[in-house]
Amino acid sequence: MNRGHTLLELALVLLILSLVGGMGVGLSRHSSDRLAVAQAREEAAALFHHARAEARLRGGARVEVGSDGRLALWVGGDEAIEVVDPSRVGVRVEIEGSREEASVVFGPMGIGRAASLTLRFERGRAESSLVISSYGRLRRGP
Repeated sequence: MNRGHTLLELALVLLILSLVGGMGVGLSRHSSDRLAVAQAREEAAALFHHARAEARLRGGARVEVGSDGRLALWVGGDEAIEVVDPSRVGVRVEIEGSREEASVVFGPMGIGRAASLTLRFERGRAESSLVISSYGRLRRGP
């Protein structure tokens, strides 16, 4: 009476498990890229909402997007009161168009005083966009 499995059966099972595991790793990596991009985009959107609220309270505010992709909220003074850095989760931020840096200024009523601005967030194969209209409204892209 033989008990156990043959070497061929064990090799076949290991092959199937490695193929299924390899497919799962690729899918989970793309999912983590999409989540990181969505998180960075939402942090940037929250910063613009905060800027509009601060502008109504304090008479004005501006958000600056640097060439390194960092976003900073300025309300008077010489110091940014809030900074969002998407690169800490590996997300790259680009300003659409030919600009290296951009600034969105909000007046006392919380309305923007600049042309619309589109930010593109990318990590791996995942990407998304955030469009800030000249009035300060936000539209999230895929």
